Amino acid sequence: MLDGIWAQKVTAALIILFFGMLHIVGVKRGSYVQNFLTVLKIMIVLLLIVLGLSMADWNFASRLTARYSGAEGAGGINIPVTGLALLIIMFAYSGWNGASYIAGEMKDPHKNMPRALLAGTLITAALYILLNVVYLISSPGESLMGKDEVGAIAAQSLFGPGVGGIFSLCIAIVLLSAVSVQMMVGPRVYYAMAKDRLIFSSLKRISPRFETPPLAIAIQMALAMLYVFTGSAMTLVIYMGFALNIFPVFTVIGLMRMRRKNPDLARPYRVPLYPVVPLVYITMSVVMMAAALMNWTTTSLFAIGVVVAGVPVYYVWRWISLKTAVSRN
Repeated sequence: MLDGIWAQKVTAALIILFFGMLHIVGVKRGSYVQNFLTVLKIMIVLLLIVLGLSMADWNFASRLTARYSGAEGAGGINIPVTGLALLIIMFAYSGWNGASYIAGEMKDPHKNMPRALLAGTLITAALYILLNVVYLISSPGESLMGKDEVGAIAAQSLFGPGVGGIFSLCIAIVLLSAVSVQMMVGPRVYYAMAKDRLIFSSLKRISPRFETPPLAIAIQMALAMLYVFTGSAMTLVIYMGFALNIFPVFTVIGLMRMRRKNPDLARPYRVPLYPVVPLVYITMSVVMMAAALMNWTTTSLFAIGVVVAGVPVYYVWRWISLKTAVSRN
């Protein structure tokens, strides 16, 4: 029999395998399941918010500060810790840009892409803020701080052990949507890179039967399983929270440079208050990464090392691609 931690890892790997295979066998099937899980997730979150706000003790305003100011680690504003908290929050919101990965399969992306990104971000922000209000008013600070299973603690405190256990299961179901969407959008990045000859051309192959990139999805599955078996959940959050901020910062810098270098290019997407918005984003992201580097030095340096190691690989690959293209001509 597998012990607790390995049973969890095997279960996680099987879930990844299931959703990966689901998205291999067809875009429509995968999108139907993803839409169902998304609706189910929103319903569960809304139910927890409504029941939590209706059942919570609303005489908390005068003692809310006492609940958390006395908890371990409370005090004045600590810039590194605040930056670290923002980094974790950014990781929680990391799916906001997922719609851009499937822009090639979207109808009228010039109109629908900005709408999807804006609406998705605003709705998610509203739900997360209300959900965190429920968490904060449900339990004393010392029972929540430093804990990973905050949702389960809040549900048990609000509804009791029996109903709280049901909500804990519902919270686990919510996470299935996140696994599914990564199996859907992640491989589209490999597909786009392959089309631009930045990675193996085999990753752009589309199954004539299923109309999906099966090899790209298989690699996404393999990488996800590798992470599951080689790291803990918190280690992955720390690593990915830092790593996922690196490339967006470079992307925004690159877009600003391109805008200055090629001012006449067609730009269907407008940036309000340019260049204030991208500069604020870059500044905040760098502050968050600096905070992570100060607090999670080893894991953050590992993330930096992985990115740096990819630089020579990129140039070698580009040299091989150019040499191959010349020889074909």
